[in-house]
Amino acid sequence: MIRDNRQQLSSTEKVAQMNKKYSKSSNEHFQRNLNSEEDLQGWRNNLVDFSTKIYKNPSLIDLGCGLGDKSYRFINKVSQQLDSLHLVDFSSESINFVVDTFKQIDIKNKNFVVSDANVYLRRLEIDSINLVFMFGFVHEVHERKDLLINLKKVLRDNYLVIISDNLLHFKLSTLKTELNSVFDNNYVFRVKKLIKDYKILYSFNPFIIKVLKHRGRTDKFFTITTSYPKNKLKNILRLKYKL
Repeated sequence: MIRDNRQQLSSTEKVAQMNKKYSKSSNEHFQRNLNSEEDLQGWRNNLVDFSTKIYKNPSLIDLGCGLGDKSYRFINKVSQQLDSLHLVDFSSESINFVVDTFKQIDIKNKNFVVSDANVYLRRLEIDSINLVFMFGFVHEVHERKDLLINLKKVLRDNYLVIISDNLLHFKLSTLKTELNSVFDNNYVFRVKKLIKDYKILYSFNPFIIKVLKHRGRTDKFFTITTSYPKNKLKNILRLKYKL
């Protein structure tokens, strides 16, 4: 596979780039991302919808949250109150947009933070999070293993971590090694292979079947890291999807 080797920006350069990007954001852009069923945003929305089938009263952290549309979609899809919500991005323009967009969301413990992800994770209490979103984020992280170690420290029992991204600046095999060195149960899917391989497809039936129906662009890979044994997770999904 040909990997994109564009030079990774420094943290300062990336913050400036993202601030410029998010300063131009609009509610129309947010709504398109929020409601898309196609292309890259629709792909990530499928993963969000998957997570809504599992948890009651989750404590959710969205690292590299951007406009916050994925967390907003999760909140709209679940009927129960969240224990806590943490939206974290190193772009101040991103968090300014999030603060304005989420002002009507009734969650007692909500945190919208301009911060490096590792710095914020080190501030959180142990056993405080059980649901994690990282969409289009890890390819920008310079110290991924440190991030995973810091993340594990704050996770409760029965946690779910979802990563979906491109392969800029790293190999999927490297990320898999890093995940396996920190967590016990990691399911790593290269999307191109997933679509071709029905054995992989049925490992998380019925959710993964939606991959075949997706139209348009996707991320290059996604991972599901969880403390649920695979059989238990499959049974939960089968019940929730009523299959």
